[in-house]
Amino acid sequence: MKCFLMMLISLMTIFYMKVDAADLNISYQMNGDKYELIFKEDDKVINYDDANKNYHLGDYFVYSIEGMDHYFYKGSEISFEEYNSGKKIEEKKAICNNEDIYCIDIANREELESKVDEIFTSGKIGEYHLLYSSDKIDMADYLKTFRDKYMSPLNKNYYKYGEYGLRQPLKLEPYYDENELIINNMTIKTNAEEESKVDKFLEEFLKEFENKSDYEKVLGVYSYISKTAKYVTDDGYTKFIDGKLSPYDVLLTHETVCIGSSTTFQFLMEKLGVESYIIDHVEDRSDNVYSTSHSYNVVKLDDSWYIVDINAPSSKSSMLIGNDGSYDLEDFRYLGITVSSKSYNELHPDAIKEYDMDYDKYVALADSLVDKSSKEDNKEEKEDNNKESKKNIYLSYIYVLGILLVIAVIIIHFTRKD
Repeated sequence: MKCFLMMLISLMTIFYMKVDAADLNISYQMNGDKYELIFKEDDKVINYDDANKNYHLGDYFVYSIEGMDHYFYKGSEISFEEYNSGKKIEEKKAICNNEDIYCIDIANREELESKVDEIFTSGKIGEYHLLYSSDKIDMADYLKTFRDKYMSPLNKNYYKYGEYGLRQPLKLEPYYDENELIINNMTIKTNAEEESKVDKFLEEFLKEFENKSDYEKVLGVYSYISKTAKYVTDDGYTKFIDGKLSPYDVLLTHETVCIGSSTTFQFLMEKLGVESYIIDHVEDRSDNVYSTSHSYNVVKLDDSWYIVDINAPSSKSSMLIGNDGSYDLEDFRYLGITVSSKSYNELHPDAIKEYDMDYDKYVALADSLVDKSSKEDNKEEKEDNNKESKKNIYLSYIYVLGILLVIAVIIIHFTRKD
């Protein structure tokens, strides 16, 4: 019986784990004017990848030859400068185990430009650490291209939807050092799935404004957002996509902050062919700081400019109003316009004040689109859970069969012995 138990324990140990009793031996040879390391396990030559996997060497390490330290990358000798740069990159990669933080190795300038393009067009939210050797890329020179392609001028505070609606405009340069460029892509306000839902909503909603005047379009859109989208308190979101800033938030989930209202209003004005802009009220503007405290819109009707401020700080009317001094003239200086001193209704007292629309109809349409999306997400989640459950059951069967097989072999062995 004692012999039986010892054999059972030994077999179960083999079943559960791989015994790695071999030792790694390292030797070297000259390859041109540099050393190349040779890795052996039980006198059998193995490649670097297997040696690193089994003995955790690290890609960059120091090996002493004839009393002198030499520096290696994956077993091939490199200079101290290359080693030092590589070790710094390895240290930076340690943070990439965190959620939404991605590290990408960059070999040259062309690859850098390609990867940055991919980051800004993929819509995948995250913080990207582009890692490179300083002798391969002149980052200061690349940033000239980056500024022209991705950054908005510091003195600009007026925008069309394409400049402002999909992502928050970049005003400040990204962080970089001799080995790393960090691109924070968490300023995205919407994604492809949300945009698709908004497009379905607009198929019906835009019909409401066929054959309407520009004034009626402005009044109708202003009224719809004001009546159906609840203003929510900004609680310091870490990702812009969570911040109620997009047409999806305003039109389909009925939640907004001032950026969401002004962005959605601009989005719909462009769909309806009315000239308008998003305006940011800038609090601080410098090389290291750019902060805004409010956003709203300016609209052009009958060759005059008016303010539309759906989430105005005050309780007074904010539909096609004039600037009575409440709005900073600096807000409009960069756009090069003069806002009317009187409201549209003061200049056109006979204009309608209320827009007749079946608001509940469009709210119900929006709710159905969001509800359908939720049901589809739940269905996919259930399917994934079922697959995972089946996988676990399958693995359990294999585990039990393995144990039964071991026991059967032992029983057969002792039965034959008896």
